[in-house]
Amino acid sequence: MTVTLQLTSGGTADVVETDGDRVVLSSTVAAPPGSSLKGEWAAASTQIRIKVRGCRREQSGDGRFRIEGRFVNLGRAKRIRLLESNPGPEPR
Repeated sequence: MTVTLQLTSGGTADVVETDGDRVVLSSTVAAPPGSSLKGEWAAASTQIRIKVRGCRREQSGDGRFRIEGRFVNLGRAKRIRLLESNPGPEPR
């Protein structure tokens, strides 16, 4: 199951991978390093803030951006639920 965030700035972001603290997103909008990305995880009725560490356009050509950052306001119970919902990258 993919976790999708509805961003307050418009657009969406899918959680590609996470360890519960750090997160990689595939987003329809860019976010500059140092900014705070805000969104809602509808399945958990939770507002999420992510401190952006880096952002670059994905090579896929569909106009999406790869955003790396860390969770700012996600409590332990929500982190566990997020990890259960999104186990991580596909094995290679």
